[in-house]
Amino acid sequence: MQATYDQLLAKGSGSQDAALEAGRTVETADISLLRQSLDGLSAPDVQRVYGHLLTASQHHLTAFDRWLNR
Repeated sequence: MQATYDQLLAKGSGSQDAALEAGRTVETADISLLRQSLDGLSAPDVQRVYGHLLTASQHHLTAFDRWLNR
């Protein structure tokens, strides 16, 4: 975990666009992991929480994309 954090911090420190790309990388990874995790969940309350987290990450990714395309 620390190595990933250090990598993303180094990647994002160069410029605003680099920071946005690092954020985009995090959200893309989160979306993938949340989708994989949802497939194995059966408790409705936990599915709902993961669903909300997935929606939030998708919104964050959209925001990063908008800022990168300005």
